[in-house]
Amino acid sequence: MSKKLRHHYVPSGLTRNFCIEEKRVYYYDVKEKTIKPSSPGDAFRIKKLHSIVKEGGEVDHNSVEDWLMQFEGNGCATIKKLLAGNEISQDEREWLCSMWGVQLLRTPVIRAGIETFLKETVRTTAKVLDHSGHFGEMPDSLKQFGNNMSELIDNGTVDISICLPQVTMQFFVALPRVAQFLSVMNWCLLESSDDNYFIISDNPCAIVDPDFDLHGMGIGLGHPNVEVTLPIGKNHCLLASWNEIPASLKASKRHVSAINRRTALFGERFYAYPLESKKILNFLKPYADAVPEMQAESIPMPEGDRAGYMIISRQNLFTNPQYKRIYKNLPLIFPEVVRKFKVA
Repeated sequence: MSKKLRHHYVPSGLTRNFCIEEKRVYYYDVKEKTIKPSSPGDAFRIKKLHSIVKEGGEVDHNSVEDWLMQFEGNGCATIKKLLAGNEISQDEREWLCSMWGVQLLRTPVIRAGIETFLKETVRTTAKVLDHSGHFGEMPDSLKQFGNNMSELIDNGTVDISICLPQVTMQFFVALPRVAQFLSVMNWCLLESSDDNYFIISDNPCAIVDPDFDLHGMGIGLGHPNVEVTLPIGKNHCLLASWNEIPASLKASKRHVSAINRRTALFGERFYAYPLESKKILNFLKPYADAVPEMQAESIPMPEGDRAGYMIISRQNLFTNPQYKRIYKNLPLIFPEVVRKFKVA
């Protein structure tokens, strides 16, 4: 077990597939509006490690990170086989589903969403307990700041912070179900021409739902017409759908552009691309202020193949007009297979 100071929330083994020059990608920062050469090992890293609390109160980072690296290592090895044109076994598909699920849940924007969800849960619970009298009398030392605990929470005197182990636990709850969903969806491997490249971002999985404004439930893997994309190389992208789609597709420039648009929109700040290109930087700039705000939430699913509980991500589609406008105009790769969505 190695001692880690930081982790790759996008595996370096995945970023490496976007290199043209040996061991080099170009790292785009839309906040700073810069392009810098980077090794795959230096891209998409963060100091906050996932962790658990062991018996005795010790915080353990390494066990979780080693476990995640196993998923990512096996997933990247499976991707390498796909890129070489080889078939993969069912076990390898399951490893790739787990890695894909990790990429849906591990990124900073999802982590922030989990923290926000848990923080709001604690805030609401604390205020309910306060109104029920569970906190007792307000100490004299705090009366100058508010009359009760609810007031202290509302005015910011009492701040609620979520520790990393709690974020990790929510992550663990979500991962098996997300991986299960991906495993039973239909997959298509898109392959582009040599000089027509995909982009990868700090939030690499995109979910496009043409019915998002009809069902009012945000974006979820269980919705019937979603397309889930994960760029896996400079010329390759995986797409998952509940609908019948081909197992492979020669991606046109229009397809690559459509997938890069959704990648740009779902990304938060950092992007990797095989080339240094002002054109790509200018392409990314309009998306800098349309950063998705995720909320992790458990909801009951209907009976059948998708029964059970699932963590979904709700983007700020309904509160951010710019984000909603851009998202609504994202084209589907397979519009011809979309089923009519019936509003109950």
